[in-house]
Formats: sequence, C-alpha cells, structure tokens
Amino acid sequence: MLHDVSPYFKWNLIDQQIGNNLIEYEATPRAVTYFSEVCDRLTDYAYWFFLSTIWVSYSGHSDLQLWRKLFSSDRPKRRKSIMKPSEVKVFETLPYEITAYRAHREGETDWISYTLDWKIAVRFAQERGVNEITEYRLRKKYVLALFLSGNINVRFDEKKHSENVHPWWRTKYFDKDGTLIKEYGD
Repeated sequence: MLHDVSPYFKWNLIDQQIGNNLIEYEATPRAVTYFSEVCDRLTDYAYWFFLSTIWVSYSGHSDLQLWRKLFSSDRPKRRKSIMKPSEVKVFETLPYEITAYRAHREGETDWISYTLDWKIAVRFAQERGVNEITEYRLRKKYVLALFLSGNINVRFDEKKHSENVHPWWRTKYFDKDGTLIKEYGD
C-alpha cells in the first residue's frame, strides 16, 4: 500500500519508463540535464515529483539557471505534487517569516536553497570546508517547497534570491561552531 503519496499520482507507462531511466543518473549532475530533455513527455505529477526527487538526491555543483527554469514551470498542481502530503502539512504550518541557514561554498554568489535545520547547515559547512554559516529570515510567500527527507529543506522559485532575501535584511553570520560573527537588522 502506498503511504505519503500525492493524491495526483496516477500510474503512467511513459512516466515509469522515464523514471527508470532517471534512476541511472540519480545523485549526479546528469539527472537534471536528462530530465530537462524528456520532461515535456511527463504528466504534471511526474514532472514535479521527479524534479523534487533529483534535486534532493544531488547537492553538488550544477546549472542553477536550468534548475530555476524547471522549478518555475507553469505546470499545474505544483504544491501537492512536488512535496509529499506530510511535507505539505508541515509547510502549511510554517510562519510568515522563516529562519533558514546556508553554508555557502567559497565564492558562491548565487543559490536557490536553504535549510531550516542548523545541524544540517553545520554538516554542509564541514562537507564544503567552509567556516561560516549564514542565517536568513525568509518570507514564506517566496518559498516553493519544503523537503523533509532530503538534505535541503527550503527551495525558492524563479525569483532571484536578492528579491527574496535581501542580503542585509535580518541576516546573521555564524562560524561553524555557532558563534555569531556579524549581524544585520532590518
């Protein structure tokens, strides 16, 4: 029996075939390029479900413009297809302003994801060999999805991050041990 599956899921042979092919590229940058090549053949549900799945399975360097394009699709049923029902429920309980964190890669100037969990931010800082974690106050209306099972929790839609999170608006910089380095208010 299926649990925690969107009510929009309906089995489809083409979706299954493309999903089987995507598994070959799971956790690699090729997954998103393959997806972009075949996504027009997918049902709306499969589009959103596969996109979220390949995003969560790969956290390395990849083409952010391609991800933005894919995440900003005007296909219907995004909210209840990109997230599991349990994630939708948690998402709906999030406050208007959300505290989120990011361990930026060295030289990183563009990004589209954050985590709600400080411990995950610390893990990313260690994996990336960086000594700083940034805390952001985000407005929920700009958050596209919440992924609870993956290593990235919050995703922004096609708007550039500077429109969603002004870099000096309620931003705190921490070292990886949690010591506050610098803080900017409203």
